[in-house]
Amino acid sequence: MSTSNVDLAKDVARIRARDDYKGCFWEPIPTEIDREFCAALGRAAGCGHSDRTRMARELTLRDADALVCAGPRLAAWGARTGDRGALVAVLMAMEFGEAEADFRNVLQLMSVWCRAAEIVGVSPEELEADVAEGLLPPTSRGLRKFLARPPADRSITSMGFREVGSGPTLTFEEAGAVRQTPEQMAAFMRKLVPRRRPEGWTPYPDDGDAPAGDGR
Repeated sequence: MSTSNVDLAKDVARIRARDDYKGCFWEPIPTEIDREFCAALGRAAGCGHSDRTRMARELTLRDADALVCAGPRLAAWGARTGDRGALVAVLMAMEFGEAEADFRNVLQLMSVWCRAAEIVGVSPEELEADVAEGLLPPTSRGLRKFLARPPADRSITSMGFREVGSGPTLTFEEAGAVRQTPEQMAAFMRKLVPRRRPEGWTPYPDDGDAPAGDGR
């Protein structure tokens, strides 16, 4: 497959348009959506700098936000299974998340990713080597600065996250989150979001997706 044919924006838009996307972040890990995010980001990781720069420009703010939100789940999946591909996908979520409005969310994801890599026993440098041509320079510099922090200043606790469970039940979640089982949250969300959307349905009726670079 030619890497120039990889269309991350199209992949993310397709995932976000799924009927089961709303509420998917409370489902047990991994869901089909987790797998699709991982596959899409894995394809992007096989592309060089010029292609990934193009992809970043094509993402909307909500696309970038979706990737960052998926990151902790992919990190937990990678930590559970030792799957380096999932951890590389998180690296890509961090890289493309730089288009996201609030970079603090990317810093949180860096912390979760570092903890997942520590659990697996793989170094950040080894994972970055799995990315074609390495990370884009801004992301690489940001990650290096983050890794240079004292351990206490880059821990998941300092970033507002907590590690829940271990082994096959490990998850990373925001420290302020209300503890409910995945089944309880999924049942709650199913009450709010219909499985079948009416024709013409949109989650954002009043404002469309603007390109990520607009208004910055």
